Amino acid sequence: MQLSREEYLRISQVRADFWNRQVAAASLFASSPLQYGELAENLFSTRAEEARHLANSLTETSEIREDIVASLRSRIESGSYDVSGEAVAEMIFRRCIADQVR
Repeated sequence: MQLSREEYLRISQVRADFWNRQVAAASLFASSPLQYGELAENLFSTRAEEARHLANSLTETSEIREDIVASLRSRIESGSYDVSGEAVAEMIFRRCIADQVR
């Protein structure tokens, strides 16, 4: 599965929100007498929530992006499909980043 730039940014935002919630939970622990078990429960429930949200986001995304396939097919058939080395390098880089997100 390949992630688009928008999907990568959306997943990055979800991860950033998760870490912000963890920092908030840690600061709550520092400022109040929560028991360690309560803190762990809060952190794990936040992690489970993040996993559910990411899973839902990915299941809503089709494996095949029909609009892109149709566009590429017409460009290939017309002979106007030309890819630069820079574009290939950018896609390789984006793929590496997307693989790290998963």
